[in-house]
Amino acid sequence: MVRLLGPASSGGLEKPGGWARLRPRPGLGRLAPDEYQTMSNADEMRWRQRLDNFSNALAQLSAACNQPGYTDLERSGLVQTFEFSFELAWKTLQDLLFYEGYGAKTPRAAIRQGFESEYLDEEDCETLLDALEKRNLLSHTYRKELALEAETLIRTCYHPALARLHATLQAHRQA
Repeated sequence: MVRLLGPASSGGLEKPGGWARLRPRPGLGRLAPDEYQTMSNADEMRWRQRLDNFSNALAQLSAACNQPGYTDLERSGLVQTFEFSFELAWKTLQDLLFYEGYGAKTPRAAIRQGFESEYLDEEDCETLLDALEKRNLLSHTYRKELALEAETLIRTCYHPALARLHATLQAHRQA
């Protein structure tokens, strides 16, 4: 939810159109009105541009997940594609939350706030927090057993959660 002050003539900050948007200073959770700074349209553009990048990354991840099988090199590519898709997912969520007046600085804080703001359901929140914790496991694709485990997690758990988050963010963008 975007906070607005009244028209500039009633004590609000000057902005084209006479209304002022408010932006939080960094921190976690919803900020009190006295903690807001002026918000620019650039903040809205930022989360929308990041969503476009997330859309492109997720399309690549979806294509990779739809492959019937993988060579070792392709499996490494799947993991790499997941890693940058996941980064863009939480950063897109963070930018949207910032635009709405939340100050989630870390991936964990952004995911948790995304759940509290109803962009994620509880299961997807837990899944993405699990993905966050298993980033180190995912980077060891040179070990065959870990690479196979990473493939399974990405295809069955993480990709579907990212796709649902993406659908929610796209719906929010259209609203």
